[in-house]
Amino acid sequence: GGTIPPSLRFSLQLKRIQLDRNNLVGTIPSFMGGFAQLESLNLQVNRLQGSIPSELGNLSNIADLTLEDNNLTGTIPIQLCTVGSLIILSSDCGGTLPAVTCDCCTVCREAIQ
Repeated sequence: GGTIPPSLRFSLQLKRIQLDRNNLVGTIPSFMGGFAQLESLNLQVNRLQGSIPSELGNLSNIADLTLEDNNLTGTIPIQLCTVGSLIILSSDCGGTLPAVTCDCCTVCREAIQ
């Protein structure tokens, strides 16, 4: 287990953050939306919970945002739907009781109960 390290906020020049399958708990910190150069953020298959921070809508260079197989709720920021570089946007937005609302996800997995 563990959480997304707060010290990560000081690495603003990162282009890729790959934290999938790390048993991470807690929430996605709002500072994750401050990575102006970020092209890929993979947080899939963890135990993250809570709502998706609206600040992720500030990721203007993101091409791949992978959030599925967590316990996230809420809405994917609509600003992400207009990012021209976005190729993959995935979350737990599928099934009859989606955990996440997403108007532009390219992959919608069924939420884990």
